[in-house]
Amino acid sequence: MDYEGLTDAERLLWEKSRRGAQVDLPGGEVRAEVIRALLLGASDREPDQVPAIRLLGAHITGPLDLSHAEVALPLFLTDCAFACPPDLTWARVRTIELTRCTLPGITAPYAQVEGSITLESCRFTGPADLSGARLAGHLDLRGTRLTGTGPHSALRANRVDVGGSLLGADGLIADGAILLNHARIAGDVDFSDAHLRNGGGAVLDLEHLNVEGSLICRRITTHGTIRLFAATVGGPLLFVDAHLNNPGKPVVLAEDGLTVGGSALFGSVVAKGEILMYRAKIGGMLAFGDAKLSNPGGTVLALDGLTVESMLFCAGTFTAEGRIRVGGSRIGAVFNLEGAQLSNPGGQALSCAGSTIDQLRLRPRAPIAGSVSLAHTSISRIDDDLSIWPEQLELDGLTYETLTTPGQATERLAWIARGEAEHHTPQPYEQLAAAYRRLGDDLAARQVLLTKQRRRRGSLPWYGKAWGYLQDATVGYGYRPLRAAAWLLTLLIVGTTAYSLHHPKPLEAGKGPGFSPAIYTLDLLLPIIDFGQERAFAPTGAQQWLANALVIVGWILATTIVAGLTRSLSRQ
Repeated sequence: MDYEGLTDAERLLWEKSRRGAQVDLPGGEVRAEVIRALLLGASDREPDQVPAIRLLGAHITGPLDLSHAEVALPLFLTDCAFACPPDLTWARVRTIELTRCTLPGITAPYAQVEGSITLESCRFTGPADLSGARLAGHLDLRGTRLTGTGPHSALRANRVDVGGSLLGADGLIADGAILLNHARIAGDVDFSDAHLRNGGGAVLDLEHLNVEGSLICRRITTHGTIRLFAATVGGPLLFVDAHLNNPGKPVVLAEDGLTVGGSALFGSVVAKGEILMYRAKIGGMLAFGDAKLSNPGGTVLALDGLTVESMLFCAGTFTAEGRIRVGGSRIGAVFNLEGAQLSNPGGQALSCAGSTIDQLRLRPRAPIAGSVSLAHTSISRIDDDLSIWPEQLELDGLTYETLTTPGQATERLAWIARGEAEHHTPQPYEQLAAAYRRLGDDLAARQVLLTKQRRRRGSLPWYGKAWGYLQDATVGYGYRPLRAAAWLLTLLIVGTTAYSLHHPKPLEAGKGPGFSPAIYTLDLLLPIIDFGQERAFAPTGAQQWLANALVIVGWILATTIVAGLTRSLSRQ
């Protein structure tokens, strides 16, 4: 470049760049081709000095085209304005640091950066493209405003490889999507205090993102969806104090296995929309403590296929206006809903169907509004408040080892009955009886099993119902064996009294044992034992009818006792 053709401002920049000194040009103009020439080494460096371009307050006219170039000098611009988007496509550069600059965009796909790219507190009026770029240091977007135009994203950084951290905190504003698909970040990704909006579409598209550090979104505000499809986060995932908005649509969408090496914390989050984390794997805890989630009539939390090594925490002042779905999940410690409020009137408030949970702590601060499904769920310990369960329950297939507060059998039976609105399901009764037995309360266990038989009776044909009523009245289906003794004693008294008043005649006079009313009655009542009285005497008239009745009742009692005791013993 001809030195003589430079303006005074450009000559000043030319001279000072040789020793890396800053040039202050408030309102001054510098041609982009001059900066390009300097970056490519057009000016000789001064001895013992580190050359660099340091420019403040200038208007940069024309296109800065560094595509496919080997850039020798670092670039530091402050409060500068570009007329055209800089082009660094496939460029190899040192360090680029732009602070409070205004740009109509930037194009830097597949750029190779030996240091960092800093775009701090800049204002972009057009899209930024860093697709496939490789940075040894950080990508700094703190306080910057990104703007997408038309179909373009605000920031396209798919497959970017960052050796340091991606810093998008301190008031980053993005109108349009930030794309980080298949990107790798060796440090942290930090969007704390960022404001992201995209008309209900994706604001952060992090599909297959690999973050070796933490993904931090403290106090982030969004109007759209954060997509975390198959993303991997080595450290914690933090959305603490965030405001996520996308009513009726996903605010966080993670499918096909989000993996978090540490904990995922959504503490004090306010979300209007759905948080969907299908098949996610969380190495620590997943916490929504004090969060307020709202999606009336829809789903607020969809955690199907979730694996949490520690706790799923939805306690404190946690509020959910919509459905919580944790189907087919595995929770290694406690699913804690203590103090929570679950509300989805007319729909399902909570579903854990098919999940495996070490402990379910269900003690919300108010009764649950909406149905609850624990169908085919396996829980080691249930710690609940019986007063908070809704009228509609699904308990068929639920298994558990311990009830922390078992309550009275009548209370638990009412709990089971809520899950039998349409048809009888025996398994919940068997499960509850087994739990009472493990607690040493055999009386409660037998009461539960007796109730199960009575409920089953309602589904039988008339002859089955008749046989059931008979077993119930006589021995309580084998769970009330003392009833048989009471019946036998009553009939023994009746027979003994009747035959004491009038002895039956012996079959052969002078032969056989002497008549005993009590033994004779027992001989009639007990079909197997033979005391010799029944064969020795022949009653007539009314006594014959009484004898026949005692024999028939004796056989019925014996049959029902055997059937009932067999059923009872088979449950032990």
